[in-house]
Amino acid sequence: MSRLFEAESKTSDVFWDRFRPYYDEDITTRKNLRKADYIAAAFAFVDANGIEVMTMRSLGAHMGVDPTAVYRHFLTKEDLVNALVDQFLQTIYSSLNTKLKDPRTRIIDRAMCTRREFEKHPDVGVALVFGNGQSWTGLTLSRDIADDLASLGVPAKSIPVAYQMLEGFVIGSCCQDFIRSPENFAIRRLRYRAIDRPAFDAISKNESSVRKVANTAFSDGL
Repeated sequence: MSRLFEAESKTSDVFWDRFRPYYDEDITTRKNLRKADYIAAAFAFVDANGIEVMTMRSLGAHMGVDPTAVYRHFLTKEDLVNALVDQFLQTIYSSLNTKLKDPRTRIIDRAMCTRREFEKHPDVGVALVFGNGQSWTGLTLSRDIADDLASLGVPAKSIPVAYQMLEGFVIGSCCQDFIRSPENFAIRRLRYRAIDRPAFDAISKNESSVRKVANTAFSDGL
């Protein structure tokens, strides 16, 4: 079992008490919550607290419902996280520019859409890396990339390597840039300043400059 899901059984009563004011007022009898409502609430919770902190109990408390209401839609935390990852991928897929014809431009568009979604929900993006990889949307995106690589003339036997290089660059860059953001940009700014070279001094004046360099490096790298 991944470390991602171990927190479910380790959550302390002290942590749970933080959410008790929301939980004590059980509103399951007052509103008919859909599965999509739980997913949306889970995104908000994870963005604010991190995915390892989220449990079925804490999510129920966050929503003001009994934890059993969450279990009606998701048998385990892993099921819930997989639903978040699938929604994450569906958002990427739906934001693609379907009018693009050039395979290289389509690949770049997928990478940029992935980066934008990763910036919004970095913890869910990390869950994508450690997920089961069985999302229909995720597999569709992977197959489309493989087809575009073939259209660019990449030999069939080299497509897996080219795909892995692309995936490693996109996901790796997103993880480096957005996990623990904005603290990571503050750390990077200090590191650039310590390099003690004029080019790095110029971009270490503020965190927005460091972020701009990260975005430029990503787009140029594609």
